[in-house]
Amino acid sequence: FEYHLKEARKLLVKAWELHPEFPEAPREMITVSTGESEEHGETPRMWFDRAVAAQFDYEPAYDTLLWSLMPRWGGSHEQMYLFGLECLDTGRFDTFVPGRFLDALATIKRRDHQDYWELPQTYKHCKAYFEGRINQPVFGDDKWHKSLYAATAWHCGHYDDARKIMDEMGDNLKKTAFSSFYSTNFGQAKDMVYAFTGPCRDHVSEAEKLYKAWDLAKALQLYKMIAVDTKTDTPTVSYAKERLAVLSMEEGFHRDEWVDLSPDRGFNGWHPYGNGWSVESDGSVKLTYSKRAYLLCDADFGDDYEFKGEMEVVTSPGKQAAIGGLLTDSIDAVYFLSVLMEISGSSVNRVSISKNFNSKEKKSMEITGEGSKYTFLLHKMDGKVTFYLNDKKVFDKIGIYDDLDMEHYRCKKSIGLCIYSASPGTVIRYKGLHVKRLT
Repeated sequence: FEYHLKEARKLLVKAWELHPEFPEAPREMITVSTGESEEHGETPRMWFDRAVAAQFDYEPAYDTLLWSLMPRWGGSHEQMYLFGLECLDTGRFDTFVPGRFLDALATIKRRDHQDYWELPQTYKHCKAYFEGRINQPVFGDDKWHKSLYAATAWHCGHYDDARKIMDEMGDNLKKTAFSSFYSTNFGQAKDMVYAFTGPCRDHVSEAEKLYKAWDLAKALQLYKMIAVDTKTDTPTVSYAKERLAVLSMEEGFHRDEWVDLSPDRGFNGWHPYGNGWSVESDGSVKLTYSKRAYLLCDADFGDDYEFKGEMEVVTSPGKQAAIGGLLTDSIDAVYFLSVLMEISGSSVNRVSISKNFNSKEKKSMEITGEGSKYTFLLHKMDGKVTFYLNDKKVFDKIGIYDDLDMEHYRCKKSIGLCIYSASPGTVIRYKGLHVKRLT
């Protein structure tokens, strides 16, 4: 590795000396200097400055420097944040450069789950970016960034700004700005914005204050009142029903009861990703073929719990279904627990456990499937996972997150159902979903 770095240095430095007006060589030297010691008296930032001196809007240089500032390479979240802020302060809204501030925030959250979006000054900087970008004539009527402005205002809790933009844009609003950048369902985000800006805003704000103070009984009482009040607007009623479902599950969970997680037909308290999810008349959840889909519970069940239920393989040409507790974040699912049950015909023949779908570090167990119906129980305690299928222990105290510093992962831990890489014609049914706190 060191030999190749030295050889790369020789060639790249020579290339830059011959043509300092080209940004490519100094951009590559950002990577080389990141991997080297400081024996040459050079830093990644020095080579970045040389790259952008050649071409201010040379995008690979910005990407590479932000990468070099990650903690894994000796940088820090603070340095990443400040670099993004420096990009914003250029004021060059005719280029992509100021938008690197949003990229820095997203990268910090996605890679390390440290939420710099929560800093009081962050929204002020985001607002400056969007106002500068949207008012830049070169981009015309930039509906995407206007929509992302609304999504960011929602994400940062500035609901009045979000409401104003959403109302102004009407049908021109790009709903995917909410899902692609913040991994949230637009309908739920819209209900939340309207609830906090509508006629019941004071009651909604008070209910959330009670929730944060962990006075669940009073918060539930207030949301019940909001939900049945005939003067309440439709989005606020929808938001109140969602919060009632979540708070009811969390209240039962903290009483150390087995909590029934069965969703209603509106999936209140749940967040469906992908198509094909439905709730049948008996309360079971059915998933009709989708290449990849999640159904995550919106309630926060912390780190230690038991999650149980029943799974029926109605039809399957032979790919995979999955259930499990998941560790997710609001931008991108980087690490999560997945228990994948590979199906042949209608029987499970292999169970795998890993910290994401594509992880090479997975543990698998061949089993002999028995019919099309299975009970499952996932026991998660102190970072160790034990899994039972049809009352038979398949995995015992597997340390899925042993290589992660879980102090960094302050995001809400969700549990849910998923399907991955299923073939057309697959139909899976789940029922009897329950969770219980472990102490």
